[in-house]
Amino acid sequence: MSKITLHIGTPKTGTTAIQSAIASHESWLDVQNICFVKAGRHRSAHNDLANAIQRGGPHHKFREALEAEIAAETAKDVDRELLFSSEIFALIDPLTFKEAMGTLAGHQLKIVVYLRRQDQYAEAFYKQRVKNGRNVVPFGVFLQSRIGRRITNYVRLLDQWQAAYADATLVPRVYDRKRLVAQDIVADFATVLGVDPGGIAVAESERNISPSKDFIDIVLALAPHFEGPEIRRIFRAIKARNLPGFEGSADLFTASERIAYFETFAEQNEILRKAYFPGAEAVFDPPASARAHAAQAGLTPEQQGILAAVLEEALRLRIKGE
Repeated sequence: MSKITLHIGTPKTGTTAIQSAIASHESWLDVQNICFVKAGRHRSAHNDLANAIQRGGPHHKFREALEAEIAAETAKDVDRELLFSSEIFALIDPLTFKEAMGTLAGHQLKIVVYLRRQDQYAEAFYKQRVKNGRNVVPFGVFLQSRIGRRITNYVRLLDQWQAAYADATLVPRVYDRKRLVAQDIVADFATVLGVDPGGIAVAESERNISPSKDFIDIVLALAPHFEGPEIRRIFRAIKARNLPGFEGSADLFTASERIAYFETFAEQNEILRKAYFPGAEAVFDPPASARAHAAQAGLTPEQQGILAAVLEEALRLRIKGE
């Protein structure tokens, strides 16, 4: 019986850093008797596999390749550990996933999932959707949408995965630098995997950056006039310019809004703590107290630079399309 580690995300919890570190140290991991499964993997993540499961269920196109690779790796050593990683796994219904991944049956399964404080996760997830040009709506509308409510329901997420894989070891981790091994997501995941963190350490981890509120606000203004792929191209072009103020986090809520939003999860987080983090006083540290901020009149130089660059790229796309 081989061991299988399933890293399911969630999105925006350092998954890109983890995956790039694993992919760049495949040979070292192989020596540790760990195989980073190739079937359904594009570069450093099994996102192709996840997308195929979402589209095809049990008839996904990687089924035969997975069966062959798992059989071959298991034949090498019954204690061989197989590793899968995709943040999209967390967005798939676990029963659908289980039906599609029947090849995991009979193996010792460990499911690793990182959870980010809900206000931070909602912001980061929303920005990811906007920069990819997917359903670009105001932040408040997103929070009240079906997906906005679903992704932050961690009790439901963990309960469903545990129910689908009752014999699996579920390993929930809090994505908070202060709580990570060596305050580093790659070191933390290596420890969960059971290997020396130094073995997959990287000088600088690949990052999936989030754009600032300034960029988001400009894209919201342009969204009615551009298709999703065009917005993605604009994001990539502006990202390449390394403009001041382009990257940002924790800037969509005001301080008081953040506290109020986090408090809506008080009951759910206590249930989460009792069920999955019984030794912790709290699952997440609360947001800092609200402080008054002076209003900024007009556009800052950074905002002006981002606006000019976005309009330039938007005009370039329109000229190409004519």
